Amino acid sequence: MAFQSKQAFLAEWATETERTTMVLRNLTNETLSQSIVEDHNSLGWLSWHLVVSISSLGQLAGISFSSVKQQADNPNDAEQILATYQQVTKDVNHFVDSNWTDQNLAKEIDMYGEAMTVGRLLQLVLLHQTHHRGQMTVLMRQAGLKVPGLFGPTKEDLEAYK
Repeated sequence: MAFQSKQAFLAEWATETERTTMVLRNLTNETLSQSIVEDHNSLGWLSWHLVVSISSLGQLAGISFSSVKQQADNPNDAEQILATYQQVTKDVNHFVDSNWTDQNLAKEIDMYGEAMTVGRLLQLVLLHQTHHRGQMTVLMRQAGLKVPGLFGPTKEDLEAYK
């Protein structure tokens, strides 16, 4: 279901971007190259993909960004990726909160040849982020990183409670 209320979007945006931030905070420069097998998406590629996809999909919805410049290659610096992610998500929050009403979410746009509402596009941005965040948690385990409890405690969290 597409977002129909600006406040509903902003609330969900805050929750989901904080969850992604929890994941990105645990990445290290040494683990950005971790992939499930050779020639597959790495932690670095996935994390930077989240940054640029928010920017590019947001622009389809009419959101303007001051913080992200498109890069051909993802940075090899986990702190830079995290900082840029945090800035682009703040840009979305500020733009939507300052410039939109609920009516903006009902506007029809073209997303790569498919007509949809802005509210639906924003929902897809969040679903896209959640999809890749799940991939990242598997790669984080393979890389020996701590996986944060995003929707409840992790195995390690539960063991610590015992």
